[in-house]
Amino acid sequence: MNTTFSYSKTLDGINETLEIVNEIYYSRPGNIATAQSIGLSVEAALNPTKWWTLMLYVFGERATYTSDLYTQRLDTTGYNGYASMTNSFQLGKGWAAELRADYQTDQVYSQLVILNFGTLNMAVSKKILKDAGTLKLAAQDLLYTRRGSGIINNLERTYADWNSKYDSRVVTLSFSYRFGKAGQQRQRHTGSGSESEQQRVKS
Repeated sequence: MNTTFSYSKTLDGINETLEIVNEIYYSRPGNIATAQSIGLSVEAALNPTKWWTLMLYVFGERATYTSDLYTQRLDTTGYNGYASMTNSFQLGKGWAAELRADYQTDQVYSQLVILNFGTLNMAVSKKILKDAGTLKLAAQDLLYTRRGSGIINNLERTYADWNSKYDSRVVTLSFSYRFGKAGQQRQRHTGSGSESEQQRVKS
């Protein structure tokens, strides 16, 4: 298990800024005076059985953005989180499968709150041609839950949000082939640099 603590502070960072003037919406890069983040992540690898490997990853942070922004004072704090779980299965006779689930909580980012979403991906593979080739069928976002939606904050006398739907459900069939003999090792070099130089001079 690996645990990581992180802290970052950015001064005059450039992020997307949003403003409404006379009912006209402006989106442009701008300086957000101070951005701070305190985060903690935990990663673990488990083997419930010989044929099942489970990878877990969890990340959480407290993010703060402060700035004098156009006619409004930006002073936003939020808690962001992300988690993933990857299951790898060795099914025997060259068969393998993978099932991965991801979840992202609401994310505070400058003037934006990006709304939560989750995804589910899976893949099945089979080794062929004396294990030199691999045929793989993979599907991303099986439940079609990936989205890009959120809320825009700090707009004078205005409530604004956006909703996007991605074409994120994708199925692919791929084939890969490994050239060369399995287990072939490069010739190991032993000896000092001076010995190598002597051999070169002799030749």
